[in-house]
Amino acid sequence: MTAGANPFSMTKPCVDCPFRVARKFPLPRARKAEIARAVIGEGRAFPCHKTTQFDGDGAFEPDVDRNKQCAGAMILALKENRPTDIMQVGERLGWFDPAALTDRDDVYHSFAEWVEDDTDG
Repeated sequence: MTAGANPFSMTKPCVDCPFRVARKFPLPRARKAEIARAVIGEGRAFPCHKTTQFDGDGAFEPDVDRNKQCAGAMILALKENRPTDIMQVGERLGWFDPAALTDRDDVYHSFAEWVEDDTDG
């Protein structure tokens, strides 16, 4: 990671964040369940969709200077008391402050609530 490329610089869910209650993101329930398992079940990082890039075959291209952790996913992980591995490491290294996350009420109360909300996909 280069200087200034903090993967935790997003502190509030973006307008199009799939975890915002007011934003109905078109994902099938099975895909939402897969994301929930990855984040809270496996502790996997979840980058914001606005900061990710994909190659010509549609495969995710990791880029530590560009990819930022999704504030909505981090808020949900904290609401579940299950911070991801990268959140825990970032906090220990002083890169991530959970208190910096804002607009928490704009995000679902739990991953289960998000998965079960059929109005968005």
